[in-house]
Amino acid sequence: MKINKLLNCKFVNNHIVSIITDNSKECIENSVFILNKKNQTFLDEAINNGTKTVISEFAINLPDNINSLVVKNIKKFQSKILSKFYKNIIKKYTVIGITGTNGKTSTCNYLYQYLRMLNEDVLLISSNGIF
Repeated sequence: MKINKLLNCKFVNNHIVSIITDNSKECIENSVFILNKKNQTFLDEAINNGTKTVISEFAINLPDNINSLVVKNIKKFQSKILSKFYKNIIKKYTVIGITGTNGKTSTCNYLYQYLRMLNEDVLLISSNGIF
């Protein structure tokens, strides 16, 4: 998806978006970097890693080849564009969370094996790994 379509803007640098992140170490060519007060010291690293668009709640000086967008509520905006970028993918799945003091890993494993026996598409993420 191109940045102008994602953000409903008209940037001169209408690049294809590779990733949206607030972690400068994850930035790659054509990234969108979500800048906040906690990570603003890593802006140069994000740009050096390939960021082409920066979204923040405050104005910043950027090189001419980097898009900049200032929004009122960065968390709300980030949620909105992530949903659009990933096309609400989480809505296609059922998520089961298991909490408690004891037996969580065992319960997860039993449930995972049971759902697999039923030929369900299933993903297990636990302290033992991702299966």
